Formats: sequence, structure tokens, C-alpha cells
Amino acid sequence: MMAAASSLPWSTLWLYSDPTLCRYRPRDAQDLRLLPVPESDRETLQSLHATLATRPDSTRIHFNGHPCRAQRVTTVDGVHYILRALPLARSLGDLGVPDAVSAILLEPSLEGLVLIAGKQGAGKTTLAGALVQARIQRYGGAAQVIEDPPEMAINGVMPYGLIQQVDIHSATGVPSPERLAWHTRNAVRSSTDMLFMGEVRGPAEAAAVVLQAGIGGPIITTIHAESVETAIERLMALAAREMGPEGAASQVAAHLAAVVHLTLSSRPVETSRRHGVTPASLLVLSTQLLRLRPEDAGLRSAIERHEIAQIQQVVYTQNVRRMQ
Repeated sequence: MMAAASSLPWSTLWLYSDPTLCRYRPRDAQDLRLLPVPESDRETLQSLHATLATRPDSTRIHFNGHPCRAQRVTTVDGVHYILRALPLARSLGDLGVPDAVSAILLEPSLEGLVLIAGKQGAGKTTLAGALVQARIQRYGGAAQVIEDPPEMAINGVMPYGLIQQVDIHSATGVPSPERLAWHTRNAVRSSTDMLFMGEVRGPAEAAAVVLQAGIGGPIITTIHAESVETAIERLMALAAREMGPEGAASQVAAHLAAVVHLTLSSRPVETSRRHGVTPASLLVLSTQLLRLRPEDAGLRSAIERHEIAQIQQVVYTQNVRRMQ
């Protein structure tokens, strides 16, 4: 574990070999301005830059006891790094997930593909990690988390279950393009009761989760999308490059179990107004959830036929009912 100055309350750090150029974004930043690091921290950051030069292009490290993801960036001026502080494991309640949504995600009958969607920074990985922990704590069993690289500290053994976090690069005897599929097949063959496979970024990830989604038990993944319906469409479009349009559409429609769309926004804390104080900013998590059950043949058919309006109507109806 690497020591570092505790005076950097950052969410993202831009790390240069010349520490005077390093900049960071505060954790609770209200604008886009980046701040220079204090002079007292520059020696530590210079050492960190040298350490990262010996690591893969994308790696997970601990910085000041906190898990971080480091990404190498090569510019016209040399090699630099972007460090992002990774979320610590939290419960569904702590994240602000509504009880009605948590109840559905924790149903014992939840099987198939669980897609967690939203913009960057909306909390997709945080929710996925919390969901994996909550289900293993409640039901026991074995979960495997396949990531590039691992982003949350949830690896470990519990009273009646365990979670194994796997770095996709760990299969050194397997060619890089084949490692995702290899890890996914290995998890399925290893009596895994639940699988969380990082983020769907391209055709390989999309095809891997879609092809394995019918094995039983939940398979959880995340994807960038603006809404529930666009998350479904994007997953199918990416998987289609590997499986063909018809194959992707039929497999997603057959095995999709739930789609959660997250929106993280800020609003003033109303109590501060009553005391004549400038309102503070409070981060608020909003969720939209589509739940598909085995008997929902009409909805599955609409998904396969790309009937967006019908999917939107079902999402609206389900969420109105949950609010009542």
C-alpha cells in the first residue's frame, strides 16, 4: 500500500512526471476547475508517477489507503496518468436506492441479465457492487466479479458465501482479446451463483453477458445510456456485431431480467434556507426500473421488435405503481 498526503480530498487526479503540473478535482466540486496540488505533496506524487510506469496501462492501486484506478495517457509531451478514486462498498440503503427498487433487485427469483445504466459518475458500479454484496449476504452462495481492473473493495468471504474479484488481465496464458470470454466461461463452469461483469464497452463484453445470461442466477453488468430503453438498444446494437442483429435481439429479449437507470443530480438542502444560510448542495440518486418476469411475453416481444414506445410505457407504468 502506498503512502500519500491526506490533504488531497480529490475525486480525480491528473498526474505528471513534473509534480508542479499535477492537478486534481475536489470530491465535492461544484464546477469544472482543477486545482494544483500543494507543494508538500509533490514528492509523493513524483514517486507515484515512477511506480505507475512499472504497471499496466490500466491498473488498480491503493493511494492513501483508498482504492484508485490509474489510466496511462501518452500525449505529445510524454506519459501521464489519470487517477480516479474508486467507490467504497456501501449498502443499497446508504446509496439512497428506494425500498421498492431494492426489494425487486433482492428478489430470490431474480434470474437473467440485470443491466445497470446511466451516465458516467452516476453510481453504476457502486450500485452493482452493493447489489452483489447484498444478495450474497442475504442468500449466501458464490459470486464472481470480472473487471478491467477491479473497481471496488468487495472481495472476500462472508458467513454463508463469498465474492471473488478477478482482474481480466490475470489469465496470462490466454491471448488478451480472448480473456474476457475465457473468464466468463470459467466463472460459469465453476459453480458461480452470481456474476458481475464490469462495464459493457464494446461488442466483446456485450456478447459475453448476453450469451451467458440464460444459465440461471443473475448476471449483472453496467452500461452508459440515457434511459432504460436506450440501455437495451445499446446492448443489442453492441452484441449484434458479434452475434448478428436477430441473434442479439432474441437473446436479450429472452434473458433480460431487469434494467435500472440511475441519475445523480444535486439540489439545495431546504433546511439551510430556514436559517438564512446559503443552501448546501445535496447529491440525489433517482432510479427508473424495468422488471421483466418469465410471463411477460408481450414485453419481451416488444423488446425483440425494438418497439421503443411500448417499452417506455411499461417503464412509466411500473415506476408509477412503485411510487403509490
